[in-house]
Amino acid sequence: MSLDERYHPDWPVMSRWVRQEFGNRCARCKLSGDEDAIALQVHHIDENPGNNALENLIPLCSRCHLQLSLIHISEPTSPLYISDAVFCWKKKRGGGGGGGG
Repeated sequence: MSLDERYHPDWPVMSRWVRQEFGNRCARCKLSGDEDAIALQVHHIDENPGNNALENLIPLCSRCHLQLSLIHISEPTSPLYISDAVFCWKKKRGGGGGGGG
């Protein structure tokens, strides 16, 4: 298996860590990768697979991943897309959810 060269060579380890950091749950809808028998995907908030900064990565179920990707495709700078994805990290890190347009 060869990874897309845009991804970090340790992508499998990084993506597993991100899923574990969020309790193996979708960052948006909270479905569990364990209990709900879903495959969690790790999403690059800025849509750049070369940007593997941990604050740019969130685990999403396939439904939420598709929803965010469709919003990004239709309007890449949409405040809804940006604030929704960033809110997941702020909430995870214990920060408030206030702000956002």
